[in-house]
Amino acid sequence: MHHAREIMGPETVLVVARYMLEDGRDDPRVRRLLSGNQVYLAWDWNPDGWNYVFDVDNNWRKNRLPNPDGSFGVDLNRNYPFGWDFSCGGSTQMSSNSYRGPSAASEPEIQTMIAWQGSRKFAKIVDLHSFGRDVRQNYAACAALPDEIDSMYTEIVSVVAADMEYIPVRSCCSGGEISFAFSTHGTMSILFEQGRSFQPSYEDTVSLASPCASRSYCPHDLALSDRFGLDWLIDGRTRNGKSSRDTEFL
Repeated sequence: MHHAREIMGPETVLVVARYMLEDGRDDPRVRRLLSGNQVYLAWDWNPDGWNYVFDVDNNWRKNRLPNPDGSFGVDLNRNYPFGWDFSCGGSTQMSSNSYRGPSAASEPEIQTMIAWQGSRKFAKIVDLHSFGRDVRQNYAACAALPDEIDSMYTEIVSVVAADMEYIPVRSCCSGGEISFAFSTHGTMSILFEQGRSFQPSYEDTVSLASPCASRSYCPHDLALSDRFGLDWLIDGRTRNGKSSRDTEFL
């Protein structure tokens, strides 16, 4: 979770983790996922902002480091280096909810994520947000991809969105995690805007996050992307959705 008020993201990760470790032990999808991949689940990447949401302002979005003008916080998902200063990047106004920060990767949370991605070289990433019920693909309109790669992303996002009964859309902005991960490491990265509100009821959150036998797809299934049969390059090596021992990050 990059944006503090989007508390459905951390709950989704915890629900998925519990299912993988407990109830899902007899689920063939989970067995295949865990036996063939390294899976990392990060439930909160904005702890001070998240704490502020619960204690002070439930609409807070940024982190809580002070700015020179007396305001607080940087939009962490506009602070990544790739596209930080693009026309569709974050705001330069410190008080803005989408303030991009004084420089690319200025924030400790983003520095930590950059180091983690560099050490793990994730094959696939899902970045969880709320709300909107859509699945977003790289890149934003101001940072075009080559046609072949753009078509690959469109295919992936369209299939995933249809399975989730969500809408496939293009990413709105640059300076975010999924664009950085793909541009830097070749990581297949997409973003989910979950649900219909920033803070749905716990029951609705669990219902949306939980794997369900009646559907072919649930949020953690992106790691099983052999369904797409697509190749992509990571560190100069061809990676295929059917390869074993991929590294996944939700």
